[in-house]
Amino acid sequence: MNVISCLKWLPKSYTYTDFFQSYIHRAEEDASDIDVDQEGEDQRDEITDEFDLDNYDADEVPGNSAICIITPINVQTGEQFFTLSNEDEKLIVEDAEDVESRKLDGDDRVIVCGNSGEDCASIDFFIYNTAYCGLETCHSILIASFPLVLEIVPNLPNYAPLVAAGTYESHIDIWDMRQIDKLDPVITLGGQGESQNQGHQDAVQCLSNSPHVSQLMASGSADNTVKVWDLNEAQVLHSFIHHTSNVQVVQFSPFDASLLLTASFDKTAALCDIRECKSNTSLKLDSDVESAIWKGANNIVVSMEDGSVAEYDIRSEKMLWQIKAHKKACSSVQLVDNVMVTCGLDSKAKVYKLGGTKPTKLASKNLNAGPLFSVEGSPDDKHLMGFGGELLVLWDLETIDRFNDMI
Repeated sequence: MNVISCLKWLPKSYTYTDFFQSYIHRAEEDASDIDVDQEGEDQRDEITDEFDLDNYDADEVPGNSAICIITPINVQTGEQFFTLSNEDEKLIVEDAEDVESRKLDGDDRVIVCGNSGEDCASIDFFIYNTAYCGLETCHSILIASFPLVLEIVPNLPNYAPLVAAGTYESHIDIWDMRQIDKLDPVITLGGQGESQNQGHQDAVQCLSNSPHVSQLMASGSADNTVKVWDLNEAQVLHSFIHHTSNVQVVQFSPFDASLLLTASFDKTAALCDIRECKSNTSLKLDSDVESAIWKGANNIVVSMEDGSVAEYDIRSEKMLWQIKAHKKACSSVQLVDNVMVTCGLDSKAKVYKLGGTKPTKLASKNLNAGPLFSVEGSPDDKHLMGFGGELLVLWDLETIDRFNDMI
């Protein structure tokens, strides 16, 4: 059984037609390092000739011949190429059909999912076309452990758009989203090198890239700590130790570059000032937190393990309302203007209108995708929501009967 535990949308403003590239780098073999006696070499030649091993993996073409075309790059054709050597780049034309299939147009949206199956874990890239509602898999990056959280890093200087992954490992890997054959992350935070002692000591459960300062990333861990990283240096800038249990939420304020929201299984949410490296405000919650988001500059909405959702005023540290949204844990919550969308381990997605003393439920839907772990709205399509469960589910809220009239 597959589990899509987390997902993110890449804003359309960061994509373009030839966004996804395919590069395979192979170190060219140095013949001077090979020391084989002539007899063994002759035996290999006999076996190679007998079984035609040189062409064993080659695709057949008409005429019963196998071809491998080596060609100089033609920048005007728009073709993509495999790089065979870092030093002396020999280029082989990639299949035109593969190149064409991953070209993006104005109706395409890129969805990035953390996926885990019985045998492997991966970051999967999907292309969804809003014009004809087509969803296709573009490519996958194999990772070493179950993905717990993904975060888009769209505009770090000197990099293409990146995606950061937190897993059951203590380090954070950050990948180039454009390179579909890349085997290694471009940045690793913690777990190795000079940053090892500064990094987390347990699973990384939440991430947040600052919308104000692109090189700042916050992370929360099962080691009870929150860390703020400088991505350019791959080093920890600040560590916070105000929580006493697993940190489940870190979210930079969209309105104040210095404020960071954190929340933990210790049933508290807190505001941290990253300039002073301290926690200024703490809210007591009724249950273990599952997710939390900002609502304006001064309020937050929190979903909890007991299935409830609540809004708090962080200035007065008071709860404004609370509802029982799900029979099981409410794993994720999202806001789109005055609409709130939740999902839970009860397999249901629910839509509420905000306003008045409490939210008003507009719709409830069993998505038939098993327990739901994540909901995320498209930044370019106001009411298009993605849900992660046993599979990826997309729900356009405007298909709800009289939706626009009700909101």
